[in-house]
Amino acid sequence: MVEYANDLFLRGGPDDGLAWEFHADLTAVQIEEKVADCRKRKWRPTLVHRHRTDADKFAVVLVANPRDVPWEYRAPLNVKEYETALAESAKRGL
Repeated sequence: MVEYANDLFLRGGPDDGLAWEFHADLTAVQIEEKVADCRKRKWRPTLVHRHRTDADKFAVVLVANPRDVPWEYRAPLNVKEYETALAESAKRGL
């Protein structure tokens, strides 16, 4: 499967039988809402993409998380904050 949403190119692969959703043209607030909803539904984001042509728009792929795979989402982050978050996540085995 290949889908285009503005400048986003998404190629789908095996989903291991898991339910998934694709949402495009979202604002930063809508992304936060989707992520919060994931925790309630036992889902997780597997891809978050910021549009290159419209920096205020995002796309997200969400997937069911029946095995309760650990995940976290933090945004917005500058480079230093990202590096710190990545190091902290690595220490926790994420």
